[in-house]
Amino acid sequence: MILVSVGSSDDGFDRVVRIVDELKGEGKIKDRVVAQTGYGSYKPKNVEECFGFTSWEEINRLNKEAGCVISHGGIGSILTSLQYSTPFIAVPRLKRLGEHTNDHQVDTVKVLESQGKVLVAMDKNSMLQCIQRVESGWKPKTTRSSSGVVKDIMRFLDR
Repeated sequence: MILVSVGSSDDGFDRVVRIVDELKGEGKIKDRVVAQTGYGSYKPKNVEECFGFTSWEEINRLNKEAGCVISHGGIGSILTSLQYSTPFIAVPRLKRLGEHTNDHQVDTVKVLESQGKVLVAMDKNSMLQCIQRVESGWKPKTTRSSSGVVKDIMRFLDR
Protein backbone atom coordinates (compact mmCIF):
# COMPACT_ATOMS: atom_id res chain seq x y z
CA MET A 1 0.00 0.00 0.00
CA ILE A 2 1.14 3.53 -0.77
CA LEU A 3 0.16 6.25 1.68
CA VAL A 4 -0.12 9.77 0.27
CA SER A 5 -0.20 12.47 2.94
CA VAL A 6 -0.41 16.23 2.57
CA GLY A 7 -0.04 17.01 6.26
CA SER A 8 -2.19 19.32 8.34
CA SER A 9 -1.46 22.70 6.72
CA ASP A 10 -4.40 25.01 6.10
CA ASP A 11 -3.32 25.11 2.47
CA GLY A 12 -4.12 22.16 0.25
CA PHE A 13 -1.43 20.33 -1.66
CA ASP A 14 -3.26 19.19 -4.77
CA ARG A 15 -0.09 18.78 -6.85
CA VAL A 16 1.09 15.64 -5.05
CA VAL A 17 -2.40 14.11 -4.94
CA ARG A 18 -2.98 14.82 -8.64
CA ILE A 19 0.37 13.32 -9.69
CA VAL A 20 -0.26 10.08 -7.80
CA ASP A 21 -3.87 9.90 -9.04
CA GLU A 22 -2.74 10.33 -12.66
CA LEU A 23 -0.03 7.66 -12.33
CA LYS A 24 -2.57 5.31 -10.76
CA GLY A 25 -5.04 5.99 -13.59
CA GLU A 26 -2.33 5.32 -16.19
CA GLY A 27 -1.63 1.94 -14.57
CA LYS A 28 1.89 2.96 -13.55
CA ILE A 29 1.09 2.45 -9.86
CA LYS A 30 -0.15 -1.08 -9.16
CA ASP A 31 -0.28 -0.91 -5.36
CA ARG A 32 -3.36 0.15 -3.44
CA VAL A 33 -3.24 3.90 -2.70
CA VAL A 34 -4.63 5.56 0.42
CA ALA A 35 -4.62 9.37 0.16
CA GLN A 36 -4.98 11.97 2.89
CA THR A 37 -6.06 15.04 0.92
CA GLY A 38 -6.41 17.64 3.67
CA TYR A 39 -7.96 20.92 2.57
CA GLY A 40 -7.21 20.30 -1.10
CA SER A 41 -9.82 20.86 -3.79
CA TYR A 42 -8.67 18.09 -6.16
CA LYS A 43 -10.81 14.96 -5.89
CA PRO A 44 -8.87 11.82 -6.88
CA LYS A 45 -10.60 9.52 -9.36
CA ASN A 46 -8.27 6.53 -9.36
CA VAL A 47 -7.02 5.94 -5.82
CA GLU A 48 -8.79 3.37 -3.69
CA GLU A 49 -9.29 5.35 -0.48
CA CYS A 50 -9.33 9.08 0.30
CA PHE A 51 -9.97 11.10 3.42
CA GLY A 52 -9.42 14.71 4.46
CA PHE A 53 -8.01 14.21 7.94
CA THR A 54 -7.70 11.48 10.54
CA SER A 55 -6.14 10.95 13.94
CA TRP A 56 -2.41 10.91 14.61
CA GLU A 57 -2.80 7.28 15.72
CA GLU A 58 -4.35 6.33 12.37
CA ILE A 59 -1.59 8.11 10.44
CA ASN A 60 0.99 6.18 12.49
CA ARG A 61 -0.82 2.90 11.77
CA LEU A 62 -0.93 3.65 8.04
CA ASN A 63 2.78 4.59 8.09
CA LYS A 64 3.61 1.22 9.67
CA GLU A 65 1.55 -0.68 7.10
CA ALA A 66 2.67 1.28 4.04
CA GLY A 67 5.25 -0.02 1.64
CA CYS A 68 5.91 3.61 0.71
CA VAL A 69 4.84 7.06 1.88
CA ILE A 70 4.54 9.95 -0.56
CA SER A 71 4.21 13.29 1.18
CA HIS A 72 5.17 16.93 1.40
CA GLY A 73 8.62 17.79 2.73
CA GLY A 74 7.49 18.51 6.27
CA ILE A 75 9.83 17.18 8.93
CA GLY A 76 7.05 15.60 11.02
CA SER A 77 5.91 13.38 8.16
CA ILE A 78 9.49 12.46 7.29
CA LEU A 79 10.41 11.58 10.89
CA THR A 80 7.33 9.39 11.28
CA SER A 81 8.28 7.33 8.22
CA LEU A 82 11.94 7.11 9.26
CA GLN A 83 10.82 5.83 12.65
CA TYR A 84 9.26 2.82 10.87
CA SER A 85 11.95 2.60 8.13
CA THR A 86 9.20 3.17 5.56
CA PRO A 87 10.47 4.35 2.17
CA PHE A 88 9.57 8.03 1.82
CA ILE A 89 9.14 10.03 -1.37
CA ALA A 90 9.22 13.74 -0.53
CA VAL A 91 7.48 16.26 -2.75
CA PRO A 92 8.48 19.64 -1.31
CA ARG A 93 5.97 22.46 -1.33
CA LEU A 94 7.26 25.21 -3.64
CA LYS A 95 7.11 28.96 -3.12
CA ARG A 96 6.88 29.69 -6.87
CA LEU A 97 3.68 27.61 -7.05
CA GLY A 98 2.18 29.36 -4.03
CA GLU A 99 2.37 26.17 -1.95
CA HIS A 100 4.47 27.73 0.81
CA THR A 101 5.94 31.06 1.91
CA ASN A 102 9.52 29.92 1.20
CA ASP A 103 11.45 26.91 -0.13
CA HIS A 104 12.72 25.50 3.17
CA GLN A 105 11.18 22.10 2.33
CA VAL A 106 13.37 21.89 -0.77
CA ASP A 107 16.47 22.50 1.35
CA THR A 108 15.39 19.96 3.98
CA VAL A 109 14.63 17.14 1.56
CA LYS A 110 17.79 17.69 -0.50
CA VAL A 111 19.91 17.20 2.64
CA LEU A 112 17.97 14.08 3.63
CA GLU A 113 18.19 12.77 0.07
CA SER A 114 21.99 13.19 0.11
CA GLN A 115 22.02 11.07 3.29
CA GLY A 116 19.97 8.32 1.64
CA LYS A 117 17.00 8.84 3.97
CA VAL A 118 14.38 10.00 1.42
CA LEU A 119 13.79 10.11 -2.31
CA VAL A 120 12.74 13.45 -3.82
CA ALA A 121 10.18 13.97 -6.58
CA MET A 122 9.65 17.40 -8.07
CA ASP A 123 7.26 16.41 -10.88
CA LYS A 124 5.38 13.46 -12.39
CA ASN A 125 8.40 11.96 -14.18
CA SER A 126 10.64 12.04 -11.13
CA MET A 127 7.75 10.66 -9.02
CA LEU A 128 7.51 7.64 -11.32
CA GLN A 129 11.29 7.13 -11.10
CA CYS A 130 11.13 7.26 -7.29
CA ILE A 131 8.25 4.77 -7.17
CA GLN A 132 10.21 2.42 -9.45
CA ARG A 133 13.23 2.66 -7.13
CA VAL A 134 11.05 1.73 -4.15
CA GLU A 135 9.54 -1.17 -6.13
CA SER A 136 13.12 -2.30 -6.86
CA GLY A 137 13.85 -2.51 -3.14
CA TRP A 138 15.14 0.94 -2.16
CA LYS A 139 15.06 1.45 1.61
CA PRO A 140 15.99 4.53 3.64
CA LYS A 141 19.37 4.46 5.33
CA THR A 142 18.84 4.26 9.04
CA THR A 143 21.17 3.64 11.90
CA ARG A 144 20.47 2.58 15.43
CA SER A 145 21.48 6.03 16.66
CA SER A 146 19.33 7.91 14.14
CA SER A 147 16.36 5.75 15.08
CA GLY A 148 16.85 6.80 18.70
CA VAL A 149 17.08 10.45 17.71
CA VAL A 150 13.86 10.15 15.69
CA LYS A 151 12.07 8.63 18.68
CA ASP A 152 13.37 11.37 20.98
CA ILE A 153 12.20 14.08 18.58
CA MET A 154 8.80 12.41 18.21
CA ARG A 155 8.38 12.20 21.99
CA PHE A 156 9.29 15.89 22.25
CA LEU A 157 6.77 16.83 19.55
CA ASP A 158 4.04 14.83 21.30
CA ARG A 159 4.26 17.09 24.38
